[in-house]
Amino acid sequence: MAVINTIREKFATLVLVLIGISIAAFVLADAFGPNSALTQPDRSVGEIAGEEVTLEEFNNKVDEFEARYQ
Repeated sequence: MAVINTIREKFATLVLVLIGISIAAFVLADAFGPNSALTQPDRSVGEIAGEEVTLEEFNNKVDEFEARYQ
């Protein structure tokens, strides 16, 4: 039990700093990853007959079909 208290007293600050660095690294990796909105990923959702379809075009078609069936 004395060993645990010694570790807790001497290394508490170090552990907190390491946890903080780990959380910051996780957030930054997510923020600047390949699917991040910050890096402006490719807006293409697919390809039909060799022509790329953007997310906006896809959403417009979905809205159009929904309006037809209502």
